[in-house]
Amino acid sequence: AFEKRGIDSLGDAAFDIVVSNQVIEHVHNTGHYLSEINRVLRTGGKMVVSLPNIMNPRHFLAMLVGDIEGRLKRTSEEILQHYDKTHHHIHAWHPQSFVTLCATVGFRFERYLPMEGIPFPFRRPFRPYLYWKNRRLRNWSYTMAFSFTKVREVRIDCSE
Repeated sequence: AFEKRGIDSLGDAAFDIVVSNQVIEHVHNTGHYLSEINRVLRTGGKMVVSLPNIMNPRHFLAMLVGDIEGRLKRTSEEILQHYDKTHHHIHAWHPQSFVTLCATVGFRFERYLPMEGIPFPFRRPFRPYLYWKNRRLRNWSYTMAFSFTKVREVRIDCSE
């Protein structure tokens, strides 16, 4: 049976594993979010997180093409007029910065898995996603997953 409850209603050190699948990029206070995961995990427990990876061609090639200031203005207006927390990403990370963030909240990095292919901004001359067996090229994948182990208690206040 499934239940919808806020994480604040769960007990301290109540779980051995927490999975966060494509959520953290929508959360305003990511430090507090990770701190709450830390709180409900027992020491030695696992956190598995998947999220978009900004280290990909779709992201950095788009920054090189066109009027970036105009695009930023359009984004600002779109969010001001039609913000939808379930669809708009408000944070973005690359693997190094995400591991840094998680380590500040008491999690030791265990494993990284690039997923979902390498995205390109245009269909021509490329397909929207390319799949490579080469490990270095796979690091440019559209999404990434991580496994961490909780090694210590860390609390981040909502105001931090």
